[in-house]
Amino acid sequence: MLAVADGAVDLAFTADDLGGQDGLLMPRIMWEEFIKPRHVILNRAIHEFGATVIYHTDGAVMDVVDGLVEMGIDVLQALQFSAAGMDPKRLKEDFGECLCFEGGVSVQTTLPF
Repeated sequence: MLAVADGAVDLAFTADDLGGQDGLLMPRIMWEEFIKPRHVILNRAIHEFGATVIYHTDGAVMDVVDGLVEMGIDVLQALQFSAAGMDPKRLKEDFGECLCFEGGVSVQTTLPF
């Protein structure tokens, strides 16, 4: 699709739900072995076509944000600040130079009400 679009695609959306309310859905070591390497390949291909990678995950994923940066994402989407450890100030301080953040309004507590 990106080849056929010939530079007309600006953003490519990729996703996994890596976290639940209280932490990762699998140990980081498993994520690094089974999921991360495939996204490295995918993200490299997306970047070769000049597109930006938006990556979606819900939940408490602070423990892998550094790994998400390493695998080549540009935008972290669907920030769930109500999940354990998802401190927006810390995210900005630690990763604001290398990531764009999208989201942060709770779909569980704010938007439904």
